[in-house]
Amino acid sequence: MTPPAIPGLGPRWARIGAAVLFSAYLFTMLAGSVKASWPQQLPGPVLYFTQVACLFPKAARMAIEYRVEAWSCSDQAFYELDPTPYFPIHANNKESRLHRAGFFYRRERVVMEALEDYLVRRVNEDVAQAERIGGIRLSSVRHPLPAFDERPVARFERTELSALPEDRLKAWFYTPVSRRARTCRVSP
Repeated sequence: MTPPAIPGLGPRWARIGAAVLFSAYLFTMLAGSVKASWPQQLPGPVLYFTQVACLFPKAARMAIEYRVEAWSCSDQAFYELDPTPYFPIHANNKESRLHRAGFFYRRERVVMEALEDYLVRRVNEDVAQAERIGGIRLSSVRHPLPAFDERPVARFERTELSALPEDRLKAWFYTPVSRRARTCRVSP
C-alpha cells in the first residue's frame, strides 16, 4: 500500500472525530438558520457559536432620520429647526451628533433634556427677542427602503416634515407645555 500524498495531521481517530464534530456544527448552523426549535435547547455558549447564519434576522426595512422642531414663543407653534449650525460635525448626514443622540438616547430623558437645554440656549443666543424658542420636539422619520431587486435606487432627498404622512413620523421627546411657557416668559 502506498502512503498518501499528504499525510493527515494527527491520528486517524482524531481526524474522523474532527470531521464528525464539524459536520454536527454545520448541521446545527443550518437547522438554526431555518428556524428549527431544537438548537435553542443547546447550552448558551454552544448556541452562541451556532447562530452565525442568523446575524441579521431582523434587517432594517426603513431608513430612519431624526428631526428637531422648535417651539416659537411668538407664534405658539412648532416649526422645523435646521440643526446644522449647532451640530457642525457631519452636519448633513446620519453621522451627525444630533442623529447619534436621537438613535442611541431617544429614550433617555436626562439626555433629551440636556439636548433641549443646549438647543434652546444656543438658538436663543443667535436670534432676536421676537424669534425666541421655548422648547423642542425630537422626532424620527421613517423612510421605506426599496426592495432588494428594485433598480435604480433613488438618492435621498430631505423632505419637509409638513409634507410627510403622519404614519412615518414618531415624536420621541418634546418640551412639556409648562416648561415652554416658563422659558418663553423669561427675557434674556
